[in-house]
Amino acid sequence: MDYKRMTILLIALLLIGSVFSCSPRVHPAPQATTPAATLAPASPIVMQFVTPVPTPTMSPSPTPSPEPTGRALRAWQLQQEERATLLAHPPENGDIEATLTSLKIDPDKKLIALTFDDGPSNQNTNRILDVLEQYNARATFFIIGKRIQNHEEVIARAISLNCEIGSHTWGHSDFTKYPKSALIDSLEKVDEAMMTNFGYKMTLFRPPYAAINKDVEAASAQMGYTMVLWSGSSHDWSIKDVDKIYKNCFHCAADGAIVLFHDIYPFTADAIERIVPELINEGYQLVTVSELIAMDENSLKPDARYGGWADSVSVEY
Repeated sequence: MDYKRMTILLIALLLIGSVFSCSPRVHPAPQATTPAATLAPASPIVMQFVTPVPTPTMSPSPTPSPEPTGRALRAWQLQQEERATLLAHPPENGDIEATLTSLKIDPDKKLIALTFDDGPSNQNTNRILDVLEQYNARATFFIIGKRIQNHEEVIARAISLNCEIGSHTWGHSDFTKYPKSALIDSLEKVDEAMMTNFGYKMTLFRPPYAAINKDVEAASAQMGYTMVLWSGSSHDWSIKDVDKIYKNCFHCAADGAIVLFHDIYPFTADAIERIVPELINEGYQLVTVSELIAMDENSLKPDARYGGWADSVSVEY
């Protein structure tokens, strides 16, 4: 048995050997010899360091300004109304912001409205406008309608300086002696002349001689006017003295005062040239009657007479 196994194993080894001896011998392909690449000298490595940005220190959020109240709120509201008006009717130079700045009311200042009746006058009203323009001040002029003709330039100048024009009727009559219709006709005539010449709509009416009865009140209400009186008069028309006019004005001067003058007299213009800078030095801002109404803490009732919020004062004649 062992002999047979050995014989079979020997035969198997011989067969395997013959198979390997007959197979073609594979030689590996010759490798091309590549010359070694010449290495360029290495560039120096430059290390860039970024300066770290310091972490910003967070500032505390500013405390928001308090919402305006009282007089400051009324000044802000008036400025918004003026902005809307200027957007609808821009000034000639087109600079709305500059105009608003000139109109801005300082709520910390005393307010006073200087008013002038019976004009205009080319000479004396222009002198008054000169000083108002110089000090960026405003006033209200209650004009007589029949004086509009031949005085168009001075009225246009007053309007351009943001002064206010009110009606003093067409011919300065005492309308307590006439029917209501006569006053309405007179007021309508002034209205028409102002709209035709200047496109200006008046909202204020001062009765001549301060003569008022129920018919005068009814006519004023029917025309949609605010009837304006005063808290103090300079009595310029009667005393005709510059020093006394000056003295009377400052006797009447108060926060919320409306002071009566007449712009047809040279002695009034003389006094105003002294009064305006002195009022400003004393901390007053000179505004129109409508601005004074807007700044009043008490709302104006329909058909009311208005004389400012200062106490009425009597002065020497």
